[in-house]
Amino acid sequence: MPELPEVETVCIGLQEVVGKTVDHIELLDAGRGVKIGSDEISGFLISGVQRYGKYIIFELKGSSGPLNMISHLRMTGQYIPVSADEIDSKMHKHSRVVFHFKDGSYLLFNDQRKFGTMELISPMEMKEYFASRKLGPDALLELPSFNGFLKLMNKKPKLAVKTALFDQSILMGLGNIYAAELCFIAAVHPATAVAAVPETKMRLIHAAIVPLLKKAIEFNGTTFDGKYVDAKGDAGEFSQFLKVYGQKSCRICASDIVKIKLNGRGTYYCDKCQR
Repeated sequence: MPELPEVETVCIGLQEVVGKTVDHIELLDAGRGVKIGSDEISGFLISGVQRYGKYIIFELKGSSGPLNMISHLRMTGQYIPVSADEIDSKMHKHSRVVFHFKDGSYLLFNDQRKFGTMELISPMEMKEYFASRKLGPDALLELPSFNGFLKLMNKKPKLAVKTALFDQSILMGLGNIYAAELCFIAAVHPATAVAAVPETKMRLIHAAIVPLLKKAIEFNGTTFDGKYVDAKGDAGEFSQFLKVYGQKSCRICASDIVKIKLNGRGTYYCDKCQR
């Protein structure tokens, strides 16, 4: 599933559609999460695209007033802007939604698993929309001070620290890959309960969050399973910097990387460096 850096990278690429006006939307076996009609935003201008957590927010302006289309990529969602002469070559069996713009260009939403979502809400409903989902602060935009971070993590003191890091009710945007990397950076075993992690290691985790996310964004996120691509259809390049996730040997001590299941998720760690 795309995490914060991947969603941010997609949003950067989607600036290409800002200023375009929607003619109509074509729905092609889109899945239950796509709750938008073919003509609901006809004539609306895309005035902005931004990210919040793992959500993409399309800001729309129309004669009836402003709207926001909130979208989540889930496991396999992809947004690809294409020109008029590219549409035939870019469309494929996993293209679920096609945005037709008045200038003749398109925006494809591809989604192999059909779990991706789109829904329309008014800007005034935004605060309540996210509050109802009981989400924590955005890990990049709203990361609290260390004391605030510690307070959030200690909401679930018995939870494994890696699991807590990608618990969206604690901190929004991190996922399996970056949580594993943070545990490695802090030299903490990913299965250690939050309450048992020394404060010194918690400080290392907190200090590493923003730099890790920013570096991942710089390299267009991480493509590991082939399903995530940016808005140009290209794979992310941050996988070359991963220190533990998906690796065979530790880059510090050269020991074999161990893979286990932790709360149902594949988890990588170095048995020597992470205690």
